[in-house]
Amino acid sequence: PRGTKNTDLLDGTYQGIQAYTTTEIPALHHLMESRGMDPNAITFQVLEDVVSGSSAPQLGYSQMLFAANEALEGTDRREAANAFLAATFDGWQHAIRNPD
Repeated sequence: PRGTKNTDLLDGTYQGIQAYTTTEIPALHHLMESRGMDPNAITFQVLEDVVSGSSAPQLGYSQMLFAANEALEGTDRREAANAFLAATFDGWQHAIRNPD
């Protein structure tokens, strides 16, 4: 069977991988623990946002929210949508920084 990037990393096929902090890092930790390995044995590097220079957690391209054009008509609706997005991003950043 074909391995995953996590198994390939642990088996030495890869020297490094790109991984989402919200799902793939916890899966990697679980896999390491199931193999009797210390999850702290691997160093993680959060890549900087090239535009802002920030290394704060960023949502990847797969997290998408959709809204109908009608839902964004009018200043009040756009402001509500922007507030929702800001709260969503803040929530993800808090969850990433505080996994417990």
